[in-house]
Amino acid sequence: APQGVCVRGWCRCAAGFGGADCSIALPALAAPREVDGGSSAAGGAGEGRGRLRPSVFVYDLPSEFNSWTAETRMTASDCVYRRYKEGNETVWENYAFGLELALHEALLVSPHRTLNPRDADFFFVPVHGGCYISRFTRPTPRHNLYVKPRGGAPILGNAHYRAALDWVRSRHPWWNVSGGADHMFAFPHDEGSCVAPIELRPAILISSWGRTELGPRNSTTTMGEHNWYNRRTLPLMYASYRCFEPGKDIVMPVFTSLSQLATSPYVAEGMPRGGAAARPAPKRRLLFHFRGQILRYVPTYSFGIRQQLLGLYGCKTGKEIANPKDLVGVPWCGPDVVVSDRHTTNYLDEMANATFCGVFPGNGWGHIESPLLLGCIPVVVQDGILTAWEDVLDFDSFALRLPRAKLPRLAEELRAVPPERVAALQAGGRRVWERFTFSSLGLAEKRRMCGGTHFTAAADGCVPRLGAPGGKHSQAFLASSAITGQDAIATLLQLLRARLLERTSPERG
Repeated sequence: APQGVCVRGWCRCAAGFGGADCSIALPALAAPREVDGGSSAAGGAGEGRGRLRPSVFVYDLPSEFNSWTAETRMTASDCVYRRYKEGNETVWENYAFGLELALHEALLVSPHRTLNPRDADFFFVPVHGGCYISRFTRPTPRHNLYVKPRGGAPILGNAHYRAALDWVRSRHPWWNVSGGADHMFAFPHDEGSCVAPIELRPAILISSWGRTELGPRNSTTTMGEHNWYNRRTLPLMYASYRCFEPGKDIVMPVFTSLSQLATSPYVAEGMPRGGAAARPAPKRRLLFHFRGQILRYVPTYSFGIRQQLLGLYGCKTGKEIANPKDLVGVPWCGPDVVVSDRHTTNYLDEMANATFCGVFPGNGWGHIESPLLLGCIPVVVQDGILTAWEDVLDFDSFALRLPRAKLPRLAEELRAVPPERVAALQAGGRRVWERFTFSSLGLAEKRRMCGGTHFTAAADGCVPRLGAPGGKHSQAFLASSAITGQDAIATLLQLLRARLLERTSPERG
């Protein structure tokens, strides 16, 4: 681009341009975008000009809070959701904390972005704290910037976000205008915004961990260096109040690799003729499936839910088990139920062949994303903890939530669901699955690749190039008509618009 070039994950701007993506013309502040109606809610440079709402201003923080993490990562796959190999081949990484990167990148290029803070309805503060906490504070393998703080990684992460807030408050007036109520921060780590500075209590905290309990008294992680519950340092943290406040904070999906889209039967159905299709829709032979980490001897992990599940449905092979360790990883003997912590390369195939899939907490958030992507009805068991979009979408139309007290009768409860209800839940999942992905990032990559190795420009857009590489990271799935871009980012912007309308409603004075 004429504004700059990408160098090892950060933008080197050309003369006359600045910002994290070199999009800001210097020295003058660029004018607001003129997009489809609406008027400025505030005076100043944007008054009377059209713009797309909700308008979001993205702070241009010092690189130490975001792009520096890419520059100083230990390995190529650390702290990125996408990278490139020889031949400019796109590699989609399964970076679990990619939510912060997805939001930052998507908002920088969104038509909802305004470069004039006076025109902003919301403000996004792009701190890559998930990467900072996990990559730069882990003792093994030790990062060259590793610092062992007193109190563990949460203290260092808490201070990192606070430093970003101090920068915002010292250089801009906008936090004080609203008291922070229109400012957004992302906390993609396992226990979300539990570790946020208490000063961020008025702000909108975006995470994948919807623990609603007031004054929680324990951390759920099994990693001692990530345990935030310390009575000495707890007053510094949002968790001294709560980890998630319904109606203010937002629970978004956990980031999963864009390559997983290729495994979805919905994506396969939308592939054009001649394109490389994903697996066909299977006949679901399993009633229930859960395969994941189960730490039997760590009671705080998953609040004990996963351990209870294994204890209830572990196969005893017709004889008494003398050593409880023999139960670890053994699936239940039932012909249509899989409960296991053993790794298998058939994990996604199993899930795609199940009618119901378990969603339980782990070190923090669990995964509802893969079940929906594969057409499996999520069964959520985590009392007092919301999962992604649970308080935004019509959750009961595509998922089941069971209280933990019913876990001993899980199989019976699921067998009692009428066939018409199962069909309705499956139809509901078909309507919403893309909102639990970050597919718009894939579509943006497809546009960048148009005319390259994998896609050729055509009158009706980009189509897969015949003979393109079809290996592990083939991009042909992005040609599926099922991928529309109505994903988690689009859902967030729709939610913000609803909040904006509520904020400006005449009934609210």
